[in-house]
Amino acid sequence: MTRRDPDPGRAAVSRSVGRGFDPDRLRRERLAEEGTLRHAAGLPEIEIADLARLTGVSPTAIYNWESRLRAPHATLLKAVADELNVPMDVLVVVAPEKRTLADLRWLAGMFQTGVATQLGITTQTYGRIERGNRAIGKDLAIALAKLYDVEVDVIDAAWQRAHRRPAGAKA
Repeated sequence: MTRRDPDPGRAAVSRSVGRGFDPDRLRRERLAEEGTLRHAAGLPEIEIADLARLTGVSPTAIYNWESRLRAPHATLLKAVADELNVPMDVLVVVAPEKRTLADLRWLAGMFQTGVATQLGITTQTYGRIERGNRAIGKDLAIALAKLYDVEVDVIDAAWQRAHRRPAGAKA
């Protein structure tokens, strides 16, 4: 179920869970294990309860993500990643050359509704663009690049991947 304004304390799962979420990386970063960004930065382990308190995400949700019982909404995972001081692409692993617009949106921690609102278009229109069913246009590509903090070429390539996907394949 996709919600426009998720309750940050709930273990919400969207209809389309972002691909590449790695629960093991979340746990390792939270624990600041050797080889993680937090460990390299000298940051301490953070308990689930403290992470929940600091992010407004329930401790049950975080536990469920780490235990592979539930998958997080991008917005909630983004709050956790920000508090852990790690970029989303540490927790969501999709090779850059395989990323779609949906992946880029997920890495930005956003819902389609939020992206569409910021672009001044409908959610349905943005969904068609994200699936490669509607041309993106130069102005929207530039706006998306700014929103997702990537180069316009990355946006164009991500759109092309969705547009050229085989029939029946998810975008």
